Amino acid sequence: MEQHNSKIIIAPVTGVTKGDVILVSGTTIYPTGSILTVDLLLSEYTYENRNSAPSTAHLTSVVRIQKDTKWLINFGTAGLTTGKYNIFAVIGNTKAEAAVNIIPHRLVIKPVTDIIKGDTLKITGTTNRPLGNTVTVDLLSADYTYKERNTAPNTKRLSASVSVKSDGTWSVNFTTTDITAGAYKIYAVVGEAKTEADFIIKPCTLTVNPIADVINGDNFVVSGTTNRPVGESVYIQFYNADRYSSGYSASVKSDGTWFTSIGTSGKSVGKYKIYASIAGFKTDEIMINIIPCVISVNPVSDVVSGDLLKISGTANTDSSHVITVELLSQESSYLKSYSAETLTGRWSLDIPTSEMPIGIYKIYVSFDSGTANTVSFSIIAPTKVSIDEKIIRLVVGWNFISIPKTLNTTSNTAASVFDGVETANHPLLTFNGKTQNWQQLSETEILMPMTGYWIYSAEVKDITLKFEPIGQTAPISKNVYKGWNTIGVAGISTASARNLLTGTKWRTIIYWDASAKDYVTVSKNGAVGIYSPENCVYPAVGYWVYEEEDGKIF
Repeated sequence: MEQHNSKIIIAPVTGVTKGDVILVSGTTIYPTGSILTVDLLLSEYTYENRNSAPSTAHLTSVVRIQKDTKWLINFGTAGLTTGKYNIFAVIGNTKAEAAVNIIPHRLVIKPVTDIIKGDTLKITGTTNRPLGNTVTVDLLSADYTYKERNTAPNTKRLSASVSVKSDGTWSVNFTTTDITAGAYKIYAVVGEAKTEADFIIKPCTLTVNPIADVINGDNFVVSGTTNRPVGESVYIQFYNADRYSSGYSASVKSDGTWFTSIGTSGKSVGKYKIYASIAGFKTDEIMINIIPCVISVNPVSDVVSGDLLKISGTANTDSSHVITVELLSQESSYLKSYSAETLTGRWSLDIPTSEMPIGIYKIYVSFDSGTANTVSFSIIAPTKVSIDEKIIRLVVGWNFISIPKTLNTTSNTAASVFDGVETANHPLLTFNGKTQNWQQLSETEILMPMTGYWIYSAEVKDITLKFEPIGQTAPISKNVYKGWNTIGVAGISTASARNLLTGTKWRTIIYWDASAKDYVTVSKNGAVGIYSPENCVYPAVGYWVYEEEDGKIF
């Protein structure tokens, strides 16, 4: 509301922050050119004793009335005391009054949470200073007073200036990687306002646990603790004496632990070093020894079918590690894995052979992911078998076999080959690659070389394939078609998947493990390692192969 006495009117005056300008204006009925005296006086003083008020409590000025009877005058408040003031406008004996508050500068720092060294410290606050005013913020070690801040080294002090936003807020970020951990104060200053807050920069902790010797080929775990936040990445360097290093990472867990697994496959035996780092901090180096995997398998004598196969050897292992023994028949689909018992560096395994096909076997012995050692032996029949014959042992359930050579015309039908096999009323099946459909065979069907057949047996049963004499058969080949095909190896020698499928655009070759009742992938075209195209395929075993287009195998 305007303040007046009908002859002089003072427009309403809004309170201001100290240092701002007070704009006092109004109107009057007095003629143009009249002189108006305006006093800004702390309310502790009356108008009558205004001249006794100090300059920090009293300002006075005069202004000439304009043609439109308006008047205007500015008062700077930088040198005044804050508080309630009265405004007096006087011409002669006529006086009008108004009130205004000069508000002190206000500056607030919002609470600051303690942080870990290396984190970004965000400091925010508010002020009643207007947009664009500058807030100066100092991060200062508690070892120094504010007056001593300019003597503090860079590792003990950070400083920044920031502008006040339109809503009176301000914020500044400090990176704490390069300053010392400890107790700190935050000082913020704008105009005549100054405030401070306490907080702590905690040291970053990072540990890496000792690692026992690792056998070459094994994986080992690198682990430790840190006080860094959950989800942050710990970086691990693993290197040898030549400084050839490999980098790994691990995420910090909610309990402050971290870990990652490192493989030693392809690494040389010897001494290695490891250290961990996070947010610019690193641990001391720890030593790790990669020692050679020493494993052996003793020679194995040929075993008569039905006898117990005894396999043994030595290894630098303990009972917490696994020795795997794999038996692979070179003449059938038989493939089995066993875990051998390890005691004080020795291992042994006894395997029944009653359901194992007669033929040549390889024993692969490996320690976890270590390099395999091999020996060969044969399971021999109680009676000798002619070179013009091939005995295939069927196990209980479905068997997937192939015919490796042209059968003798006296025994080349399904009925003659599988005579005496109890099929439990299951049909004899094959798969037509051209139509991509299953095909049920009659008893009079002639079984063809390089074709896979499915036969169900209710018991373990040996069947004998009788071949045409050498020199009386034509070269063997088989057409394959886009999609899945059943195939087999031509002849009684092993071959690689690559050589068997030369000239065709194949993708994958698999076989049926009749003992495990599951499919096993043999090779993938273009693969390396476990599915290499150099992996062997064996006579009399049925295989599925997926072809990208029509072709022919030989």
